[in-house]
Amino acid sequence: MVQVRRHVALNDRLSVSSAIVQRYMDPILDAALSQHPQTQSAAVDILSFTIKQGLAHPLQSFPVIVALETSPNTALSARASALHSALNSKHASLLNSRYIISARASFSYQAKLAQARGGSGTVEGARGGTALLHRWFALVREKRGPKLEFLKALVRAFDVGTSLAATQEDIDFARYMAENFAAFDYKTQEEVLLVVKSLTNVLSTAGMQCIEALSPGYLLAQLQAPTGQLPLGIQADGTEASVPGAATMADPAEQGSSALLETLGG
Repeated sequence: MVQVRRHVALNDRLSVSSAIVQRYMDPILDAALSQHPQTQSAAVDILSFTIKQGLAHPLQSFPVIVALETSPNTALSARASALHSALNSKHASLLNSRYIISARASFSYQAKLAQARGGSGTVEGARGGTALLHRWFALVREKRGPKLEFLKALVRAFDVGTSLAATQEDIDFARYMAENFAAFDYKTQEEVLLVVKSLTNVLSTAGMQCIEALSPGYLLAQLQAPTGQLPLGIQADGTEASVPGAATMADPAEQGSSALLETLGG
């Protein structure tokens, strides 16, 4: 009877703890990325307890864990890596859906650190020749399936949407990921060939779209046409089209000059 009461009391405490953590999870995650060491340390302690006890959904904290792994503070990076390993051992299949989101989180965290240092704000994907995401790659590389899925998923960072719209942040993120891929500690040819093949697929689709959008005829059409209308003589694909009666549409000044020359010649 005593053991039953203790078990019930423990479940009640865990339920209360879970409710409190879930209510304040967002502020805790924000504090874990704080530039204030004491605030960050306390938030990481709470985050560690939350993950070990399973008090919140693992996908909530995973992007922050990946971001903290890129910290220049080796002690903080090691703690984050240990938490990442714990999440990966229990919820590996769930974490697969947050590859790009987590990589973005690490990029945003590095951008925040760069601004805090008062530098140019440029985010680099490698530090001392080592990829900032090397801890993540080293963890998934233990098994072939997760490793290949990881590489294929992160290559999508270089993909371009059909609208071909990109902000400066998107461009900086693509550069950040390119530097990570260049600095990964590859162990097999399969890893390298997979990255090359995936990048070739991206280039064959998004690359051709960009080339078409940057063609001189298409740019001229976009600059000269009124809203929703292409200028005369330019087709929708950006190529020149024959214009009926073009001779009769010549500049009046040019027609007058031709008539004057004919008169003088006569």
